[in-house]
Amino acid sequence: MGPYKKYGDAWHLAVDQRGTPPLPHSDQGSQSTSEDHLSLLEAAGVPTSMHTVGRCCDYAMKESFWGRLKTECADRPFPSQAAARITLLESIEIWYNRQRRHAALGYLSPDQFDQLACP
Repeated sequence: MGPYKKYGDAWHLAVDQRGTPPLPHSDQGSQSTSEDHLSLLEAAGVPTSMHTVGRCCDYAMKESFWGRLKTECADRPFPSQAAARITLLESIEIWYNRQRRHAALGYLSPDQFDQLACP
């Protein structure tokens, strides 16, 4: 399975669960600037937004998420790739999105915040 197939599947899963984002923000990475990615956004009628090259602070929340994910669940060996996938999926979908309270969201979980912001 190629990287775009995985990305496309993840995009469709996120849209099915949370709806189409009004303006997804991304970095200047190869995934964000690829023809496949831009075509996917265009087909969904979603405009693009990318931060300035060389300005790491433009996407601090994304960097914070990946840093926390690494320290909270990925900094250990896994018995198999399948076990790592299950752990990451549970960490993101159950712990991070549904249970973990975020100071930046008024100590609500992302799911609670979404329900209040977009009833």
